[in-house]
Amino acid sequence: MTKYCMIAIDGLDIFYREAGSRENPTILLLHGFPTSSHMFRNLMPALANRFHLVAPDYPGYGKSSMPTVDEFDYTFDRLAEIVEKFITAINLKKYCLYLMDYGAPIGYRIAAKYPERVEALIVQNGNAYFNHADGTGARFILAFSNIV
Repeated sequence: MTKYCMIAIDGLDIFYREAGSRENPTILLLHGFPTSSHMFRNLMPALANRFHLVAPDYPGYGKSSMPTVDEFDYTFDRLAEIVEKFITAINLKKYCLYLMDYGAPIGYRIAAKYPERVEALIVQNGNAYFNHADGTGARFILAFSNIV
C-alpha cells in the first residue's frame, strides 16, 4: 500500500509517496521533468513487497509547494539541497538511487557528496557531464571510480 505524506523542509511542503517496509532495502525514486512522483504510481506497488520505496516531489512539482522564481532558486544545486534535507528528515541512512532524467543531476550531487550512503544507482535517461562548469560530473565520477 502506498502512503501519501507531506513534510516541511526549509519552509516548503514536500509531498512524497512511500511504500513497502523500512526493513527492506530502500530505493529513493527521483523523478524527471516535467513529471512528479506520480510517474512511479504503478512501479511502487509492484515493488513494495521486496523494497522500501520513497518518491518525493521537488519544489514546484506535483503536490509540493510551488514558490515563485523570486522565492526559490530553481537550480540543480538547490533542488539537491532540498532532497538531501528530505533524506535526513525521513531518516534514510542507506539507499539505492533511481534517477530519471531531471533526477539524475540532483541524484548525482547527492551521490558525490555521500557515496557511503548510496548502495546502488539505477539511471534511466540521465546525463552526467564530466566537464560541467560546476565540476559536478567530475566529482560524481571520481566519487564512484572505485566501484567501476
